[in-house]
Amino acid sequence: MSLVAGESDWSNEFSFFSVNIKLTDAGQEHVEDIIGLVFRYILLLQQSGIHKWIFDELVAICETGFHYQDKIQPISYVVNIASNMHLYPVEDWLVAQSLPSNFSPSSIQMILDELTPNNVRIFWESTKFEGCTNLVEPWYGTSYSVEKISPSLIQQWREAAPDVNIHLPAPNVFIPTDLAIKDFHDKVNFPLLLRKTSFSRLWYKPDIKFFTPKAYVKIDFNCPRSNQSPEAEVLTDIFTRLLMDYLNEYAYDAQVAGLYYGIYHTATGFQVIVVGYNHKMRLLLDTIIGKIMHFEVKADRFDVIKETSSQRKRSLLSITLKMFYFMVRSPCASLSFHPNI
Repeated sequence: MSLVAGESDWSNEFSFFSVNIKLTDAGQEHVEDIIGLVFRYILLLQQSGIHKWIFDELVAICETGFHYQDKIQPISYVVNIASNMHLYPVEDWLVAQSLPSNFSPSSIQMILDELTPNNVRIFWESTKFEGCTNLVEPWYGTSYSVEKISPSLIQQWREAAPDVNIHLPAPNVFIPTDLAIKDFHDKVNFPLLLRKTSFSRLWYKPDIKFFTPKAYVKIDFNCPRSNQSPEAEVLTDIFTRLLMDYLNEYAYDAQVAGLYYGIYHTATGFQVIVVGYNHKMRLLLDTIIGKIMHFEVKADRFDVIKETSSQRKRSLLSITLKMFYFMVRSPCASLSFHPNI
Protein backbone atom coordinates (compact mmCIF):
# COMPACT_ATOMS: atom_id res chain seq x y z
CA MET A 1 0.00 0.00 0.00
CA SER A 2 2.95 2.38 0.43
CA LEU A 3 6.65 2.70 -0.36
CA VAL A 4 9.26 4.92 1.28
CA ALA A 5 12.94 4.96 0.31
CA GLY A 6 15.95 6.91 1.51
CA GLU A 7 19.05 7.00 3.66
CA SER A 8 18.74 5.68 7.21
CA ASP A 9 20.96 4.73 10.14
CA TRP A 10 24.07 6.61 9.11
CA SER A 11 27.38 7.62 10.65
CA ASN A 12 30.50 9.35 9.35
CA GLU A 13 31.75 6.03 8.00
CA PHE A 14 28.69 4.26 6.60
CA SER A 15 24.97 4.52 5.98
CA PHE A 16 22.11 2.31 4.89
CA PHE A 17 19.75 2.94 2.01
CA SER A 18 16.36 1.54 2.98
CA VAL A 19 13.30 0.69 0.91
CA ASN A 20 10.27 0.16 3.15
CA ILE A 21 7.11 -1.28 1.59
CA LYS A 22 3.84 -1.85 3.43
CA LEU A 23 1.85 -4.69 1.92
CA THR A 24 -1.76 -5.75 1.90
CA ASP A 25 -2.69 -9.38 2.49
CA ALA A 26 -2.68 -9.88 -1.28
CA GLY A 27 0.74 -8.25 -1.49
CA GLN A 28 2.08 -10.74 1.05
CA GLU A 29 1.47 -13.44 -1.54
CA HIS A 30 3.68 -11.68 -4.12
CA VAL A 31 6.75 -10.68 -2.11
CA GLU A 32 9.16 -12.23 -4.61
CA ASP A 33 7.56 -10.27 -7.46
CA ILE A 34 7.77 -7.05 -5.47
CA ILE A 35 11.44 -7.57 -4.59
CA GLY A 36 12.11 -8.39 -8.23
CA LEU A 37 10.45 -5.15 -9.36
CA VAL A 38 12.47 -3.12 -6.85
CA PHE A 39 15.72 -4.49 -8.24
CA ARG A 40 14.49 -4.06 -11.79
CA TYR A 41 13.93 -0.36 -11.09
CA ILE A 42 17.33 -0.06 -9.44
CA LEU A 43 18.85 -1.59 -12.58
CA LEU A 44 17.00 1.01 -14.67
CA LEU A 45 18.51 3.79 -12.55
CA GLN A 46 21.98 2.30 -12.83
CA GLN A 47 21.78 2.03 -16.61
CA SER A 48 19.99 5.30 -17.40
CA GLY A 49 22.85 7.61 -16.54
CA ILE A 50 22.77 10.57 -14.16
CA HIS A 51 20.35 13.28 -15.30
CA LYS A 52 21.21 16.82 -14.28
CA TRP A 53 17.62 18.01 -14.58
CA ILE A 54 16.68 15.73 -11.68
CA PHE A 55 19.50 17.22 -9.60
CA ASP A 56 18.38 20.75 -10.55
CA GLU A 57 14.85 19.94 -9.39
CA LEU A 58 16.26 18.74 -6.08
CA VAL A 59 18.25 21.96 -5.72
CA ALA A 60 15.16 24.10 -6.36
CA ILE A 61 13.08 22.11 -3.87
CA CYS A 62 15.74 22.23 -1.17
CA GLU A 63 16.48 25.94 -1.59
CA THR A 64 12.80 26.83 -1.38
CA GLY A 65 12.31 24.60 1.65
CA PHE A 66 15.36 26.07 3.40
CA HIS A 67 14.45 29.72 2.87
CA TYR A 68 10.75 29.31 3.72
CA GLN A 69 10.92 26.64 6.40
CA ASP A 70 8.54 26.85 9.33
CA LYS A 71 9.93 27.89 12.68
CA ILE A 72 10.70 25.12 15.15
CA GLN A 73 11.07 25.12 18.92
CA PRO A 74 14.19 27.10 19.97
CA ILE A 75 15.58 24.18 21.97
CA SER A 76 15.28 21.89 18.93
CA TYR A 77 16.99 24.49 16.75
CA VAL A 78 19.87 24.82 19.22
CA VAL A 79 20.30 21.04 19.42
CA ASN A 80 20.37 20.77 15.61
CA ILE A 81 22.99 23.49 15.25
CA ALA A 82 25.11 22.01 18.05
CA SER A 83 24.98 18.62 16.34
CA ASN A 84 26.00 20.18 13.03
CA MET A 85 29.11 21.64 14.66
CA HIS A 86 30.55 18.14 14.96
CA LEU A 87 29.95 17.28 11.32
CA TYR A 88 30.35 20.39 9.15
CA PRO A 89 32.72 23.35 8.73
CA VAL A 90 31.69 26.66 10.29
CA GLU A 91 30.19 28.08 7.10
CA ASP A 92 27.80 25.11 6.85
CA TRP A 93 26.53 24.96 10.43
CA LEU A 94 23.19 26.54 9.55
CA VAL A 95 22.78 24.83 6.18
CA ALA A 96 24.06 21.32 6.99
CA GLN A 97 22.33 18.87 4.64
CA SER A 98 19.50 21.24 3.75
CA LEU A 99 21.06 22.24 0.42
CA PRO A 100 22.68 19.90 -2.14
CA SER A 101 26.39 20.18 -2.83
CA ASN A 102 27.92 20.42 -6.29
CA PHE A 103 26.58 18.15 -9.00
CA SER A 104 28.78 15.04 -9.05
CA PRO A 105 27.56 12.35 -11.47
CA SER A 106 30.40 10.00 -10.52
CA SER A 107 29.49 10.11 -6.80
CA ILE A 108 25.82 9.47 -7.54
CA GLN A 109 26.67 6.58 -9.86
CA MET A 110 29.00 5.13 -7.23
CA ILE A 111 26.15 5.00 -4.70
CA LEU A 112 23.76 3.50 -7.25
CA ASP A 113 26.28 0.78 -8.08
CA GLU A 114 26.30 -0.27 -4.41
CA LEU A 115 22.60 -1.20 -4.57
CA THR A 116 23.03 -4.81 -5.68
CA PRO A 117 21.72 -8.25 -4.66
CA ASN A 118 25.18 -8.91 -3.19
CA ASN A 119 24.78 -6.02 -0.77
CA VAL A 120 21.26 -6.29 0.61
CA ARG A 121 19.38 -7.54 3.65
CA ILE A 122 15.67 -8.21 3.33
CA PHE A 123 13.37 -8.07 6.36
CA TRP A 124 9.89 -9.53 5.95
CA GLU A 125 7.54 -8.91 8.86
CA SER A 126 4.21 -10.73 8.86
CA THR A 127 1.84 -12.55 11.18
CA LYS A 128 1.84 -15.43 8.69
CA PHE A 129 5.17 -16.59 10.17
CA GLU A 130 3.68 -17.26 13.59
CA GLY A 131 4.77 -20.73 14.68
CA CYS A 132 7.20 -21.06 11.77
CA THR A 133 10.27 -19.39 13.29
CA ASN A 134 13.21 -20.92 15.14
CA LEU A 135 14.88 -17.99 16.94
CA VAL A 136 13.85 -15.49 19.63
CA GLU A 137 15.57 -12.17 20.25
CA PRO A 138 16.36 -11.65 23.96
CA TRP A 139 15.03 -8.12 24.59
CA TYR A 140 11.39 -8.22 23.50
CA GLY A 141 10.95 -11.92 22.87
CA THR A 142 10.21 -11.44 19.18
CA SER A 143 10.28 -14.65 17.19
CA TYR A 144 12.22 -14.65 13.92
CA SER A 145 14.21 -16.73 11.48
CA VAL A 146 17.26 -16.05 9.33
CA GLU A 147 17.63 -17.47 5.84
CA LYS A 148 20.35 -17.12 3.23
CA ILE A 149 19.16 -15.62 -0.06
CA SER A 150 21.66 -15.90 -2.87
CA PRO A 151 22.16 -13.05 -5.36
CA SER A 152 21.28 -15.50 -8.14
CA LEU A 153 17.86 -16.09 -6.56
CA ILE A 154 17.18 -12.35 -6.45
CA GLN A 155 18.30 -12.22 -10.07
CA GLN A 156 15.67 -14.86 -10.87
CA TRP A 157 13.01 -12.84 -9.04
CA ARG A 158 13.98 -9.76 -11.04
CA GLU A 159 13.73 -11.60 -14.35
CA ALA A 160 10.43 -13.29 -13.41
CA ALA A 161 8.76 -10.14 -12.05
CA PRO A 162 5.60 -8.92 -13.81
CA ASP A 163 6.18 -7.04 -17.05
CA VAL A 164 5.13 -3.54 -16.02
CA ASN A 165 6.12 -0.21 -17.50
CA ILE A 166 8.76 1.15 -15.14
CA HIS A 167 10.36 4.44 -16.13
CA LEU A 168 12.14 7.49 -14.80
CA PRO A 169 9.90 10.17 -13.30
CA ALA A 170 8.60 13.01 -15.43
CA PRO A 171 9.52 16.60 -14.51
CA ASN A 172 7.74 17.75 -11.36
CA VAL A 173 5.04 20.22 -12.38
CA PHE A 174 4.34 21.24 -8.76
CA ILE A 175 7.71 22.88 -8.04
CA PRO A 176 7.01 26.59 -7.37
CA THR A 177 8.92 29.24 -9.27
CA ASP A 178 6.91 32.34 -8.33
CA LEU A 179 7.50 32.97 -4.63
CA ALA A 180 6.35 36.59 -4.59
CA ILE A 181 4.10 37.72 -1.75
CA LYS A 182 0.65 38.84 -2.85
CA ASP A 183 -0.06 42.53 -2.25
CA PHE A 184 -2.95 43.65 -0.08
CA HIS A 185 -3.54 47.13 1.25
CA ASP A 186 -6.02 46.75 4.07
CA LYS A 187 -5.19 45.01 7.31
CA VAL A 188 -7.71 42.20 7.65
CA ASN A 189 -8.20 40.69 11.09
CA PHE A 190 -11.16 38.46 10.27
CA PRO A 191 -12.11 36.29 7.27
CA LEU A 192 -13.98 38.08 4.50
CA LEU A 193 -17.01 36.59 2.76
CA LEU A 194 -16.11 37.02 -0.90
CA ARG A 195 -18.94 35.06 -2.44
CA LYS A 196 -22.25 33.59 -1.32
CA THR A 197 -24.64 31.50 -3.39
CA SER A 198 -27.49 29.12 -2.67
CA PHE A 199 -25.04 26.22 -2.42
CA SER A 200 -21.67 27.68 -1.44
CA ARG A 201 -19.79 30.31 0.52
CA LEU A 202 -16.25 31.51 -0.13
CA TRP A 203 -14.24 32.98 2.75
CA TYR A 204 -10.80 34.54 2.53
CA LYS A 205 -8.24 35.92 4.97
CA PRO A 206 -4.78 37.13 3.92
CA ASP A 207 -1.71 36.26 5.98
CA ILE A 208 -0.71 39.41 7.86
CA LYS A 209 1.73 37.75 10.25
CA PHE A 210 4.19 35.39 8.57
CA PHE A 211 4.36 36.84 5.02
CA THR A 212 5.40 33.63 3.28
CA PRO A 213 4.32 32.49 -0.21
CA LYS A 214 2.12 29.80 1.27
CA ALA A 215 -1.62 29.27 1.41
CA TYR A 216 -4.12 27.15 3.31
CA VAL A 217 -7.28 26.02 1.55
CA LYS A 218 -10.09 24.12 3.24
CA ILE A 219 -13.20 23.00 1.37
CA ASP A 220 -16.08 21.53 3.36
CA PHE A 221 -18.56 19.44 1.39
CA ASN A 222 -21.91 19.23 3.13
CA CYS A 223 -23.48 15.88 2.21
CA PRO A 224 -26.70 15.28 4.21
CA ARG A 225 -26.97 11.63 3.19
CA SER A 226 -23.43 10.79 4.32
CA ASN A 227 -24.48 10.27 7.94
CA GLN A 228 -28.00 8.90 7.60
CA SER A 229 -26.98 5.39 8.64
CA PRO A 230 -23.95 3.37 9.75
CA GLU A 231 -23.69 2.03 6.20
CA ALA A 232 -23.62 5.57 4.79
CA GLU A 233 -20.91 6.54 7.29
CA VAL A 234 -18.75 3.58 6.26
CA LEU A 235 -19.25 4.22 2.54
CA THR A 236 -18.37 7.90 2.93
CA ASP A 237 -15.19 6.91 4.75
CA ILE A 238 -14.29 4.47 1.96
CA PHE A 239 -15.08 7.18 -0.61
CA THR A 240 -12.52 9.54 0.95
CA ARG A 241 -9.94 6.76 1.11
CA LEU A 242 -10.52 5.84 -2.51
CA LEU A 243 -10.04 9.47 -3.51
CA MET A 244 -6.73 9.57 -1.65
CA ASP A 245 -5.76 6.32 -3.34
CA TYR A 246 -6.60 7.65 -6.82
CA LEU A 247 -4.47 10.73 -6.13
CA ASN A 248 -1.39 8.70 -5.17
CA GLU A 249 0.18 9.25 -8.58
CA TYR A 250 0.36 12.98 -7.77
CA ALA A 251 1.09 12.72 -4.05
CA TYR A 252 4.85 12.26 -4.14
CA ASP A 253 5.58 15.09 -6.59
CA ALA A 254 3.28 17.43 -4.68
CA GLN A 255 4.78 16.63 -1.29
CA VAL A 256 8.42 16.98 -2.31
CA ALA A 257 7.50 20.32 -3.89
CA GLY A 258 5.99 21.54 -0.61
CA LEU A 259 2.30 20.90 -1.30
CA TYR A 260 0.29 18.73 1.08
CA TYR A 261 -3.30 17.65 0.91
CA GLY A 262 -5.77 15.50 2.76
CA ILE A 263 -9.34 14.29 2.23
CA TYR A 264 -11.22 13.52 5.41
CA HIS A 265 -14.57 12.09 6.40
CA THR A 266 -16.43 14.59 8.61
CA ALA A 267 -19.67 14.59 10.59
CA THR A 268 -21.44 16.44 7.76
CA GLY A 269 -19.77 14.95 4.69
CA PHE A 270 -16.12 15.24 3.75
CA GLN A 271 -13.38 17.84 3.69
CA VAL A 272 -10.48 18.68 1.38
CA ILE A 273 -7.45 20.51 2.80
CA VAL A 274 -4.50 21.74 0.73
CA VAL A 275 -1.50 23.45 2.33
CA GLY A 276 1.77 24.74 0.89
CA TYR A 277 3.28 27.10 -1.66
CA ASN A 278 0.51 28.93 -3.44
CA HIS A 279 2.13 29.17 -6.89
CA LYS A 280 1.18 25.65 -8.04
CA MET A 281 -1.59 25.05 -5.52
CA ARG A 282 -4.28 25.76 -8.12
CA LEU A 283 -2.92 22.95 -10.29
CA LEU A 284 -3.13 20.46 -7.43
CA LEU A 285 -6.55 21.70 -6.36
CA ASP A 286 -7.89 21.36 -9.91
CA THR A 287 -6.57 17.80 -9.99
CA ILE A 288 -8.33 16.92 -6.73
CA ILE A 289 -11.62 18.49 -7.79
CA GLY A 290 -11.38 16.70 -11.13
CA LYS A 291 -11.06 13.35 -9.35
CA ILE A 292 -14.14 14.20 -7.27
CA MET A 293 -16.17 15.28 -10.30
CA HIS A 294 -15.31 12.16 -12.31
CA PHE A 295 -15.23 9.73 -9.41
CA GLU A 296 -15.78 6.07 -10.16
CA VAL A 297 -15.39 2.96 -8.06
CA LYS A 298 -12.64 0.69 -9.31
CA ALA A 299 -13.34 -2.81 -8.08
CA ASP A 300 -9.72 -3.82 -7.46
CA ARG A 301 -8.91 -0.66 -5.50
CA PHE A 302 -12.20 -0.90 -3.59
CA ASP A 303 -11.23 -4.36 -2.37
CA VAL A 304 -7.83 -3.09 -1.19
CA ILE A 305 -9.28 -0.05 0.59
CA LYS A 306 -12.01 -2.17 2.16
CA GLU A 307 -9.40 -4.59 3.49
CA THR A 308 -7.13 -1.92 4.95
CA SER A 309 -10.10 -0.02 6.39
CA SER A 310 -11.39 -3.19 8.05
CA GLN A 311 -7.95 -3.92 9.50
CA ARG A 312 -7.71 -0.40 10.88
CA LYS A 313 -11.15 -0.59 12.48
CA ARG A 314 -10.40 -3.99 14.02
CA SER A 315 -7.17 -2.60 15.42
CA LEU A 316 -8.94 0.44 16.87
CA LEU A 317 -11.65 -1.78 18.34
CA SER A 318 -9.01 -3.98 19.95
CA ILE A 319 -7.29 -0.95 21.48
CA THR A 320 -10.62 0.43 22.70
CA LEU A 321 -11.56 -2.88 24.30
CA LYS A 322 -8.17 -3.18 25.97
CA MET A 323 -8.43 0.34 27.35
CA PHE A 324 -11.95 -0.36 28.57
CA TYR A 325 -10.73 -3.55 30.22
CA PHE A 326 -7.95 -1.65 31.94
CA MET A 327 -10.24 1.12 33.15
CA VAL A 328 -12.83 -1.30 34.51
CA ARG A 329 -10.49 -3.84 36.05
CA SER A 330 -7.91 -1.44 37.40
CA PRO A 331 -9.85 -0.34 40.53
CA CYS A 332 -10.67 -3.96 41.35
CA ALA A 333 -7.05 -4.97 40.96
CA SER A 334 -6.01 -2.17 43.28
CA LEU A 335 -8.62 -3.25 45.79
CA SER A 336 -7.58 -6.90 45.70
CA PHE A 337 -3.91 -6.25 46.26
CA HIS A 338 -4.10 -3.25 48.58
CA PRO A 339 -1.94 -4.03 51.64
CA ASN A 340 -4.58 -2.72 54.05
CA ILE A 341 -7.34 -5.10 52.88
